[in-house]
Amino acid sequence: VPSGGVRFSAVAGIGASAIAVGDDGVVARTSDRGETWAVRVVALGVGLSDVALPTTAVGYAVGQGGLVLRTMDGGVTWAVLPLPSDASLTGVDFTDAESGWVVGDAGTVFRTSDGGSHWERVSVETTAALTDVAVTSRRVVVTGNDGTITVFPTVGEDAPLVGAPEPVTFTF
Repeated sequence: VPSGGVRFSAVAGIGASAIAVGDDGVVARTSDRGETWAVRVVALGVGLSDVALPTTAVGYAVGQGGLVLRTMDGGVTWAVLPLPSDASLTGVDFTDAESGWVVGDAGTVFRTSDGGSHWERVSVETTAALTDVAVTSRRVVVTGNDGTITVFPTVGEDAPLVGAPEPVTFTF
């Protein structure tokens, strides 16, 4: 990954493609297994903290001030998605191009099932800063400061939390 003073905070890859995000809204992308990289600023002055790449074309990045970005062309262009929060976001994960979760400061958790056009706030029993999220077909696991791990059971890939029991939060 090219440098030059940029601090990259996260990278995600699929196949021969990868996208790295970092300080000052910088995004680096490759489609040839890292042989060459294209770097550009997509959110001037906004730190990007995490990225998810569910397909080679579709990707999501999150950052300060509730910023959620989506690319539909492998990272060439990015669009801002509406999120009803200005909490800084630190984690993002998508199981496919449409279904994903974001987490951040003060116990912030949101999920979407339509590619980020609409977001649903998910209630958690913590106000700790949440740092990352991992989504599988059976569980959503959220980690955070103060030793927080919250596990959300799911009832299927297409309907997380519908009829599911309450999440379980562990503090270590």
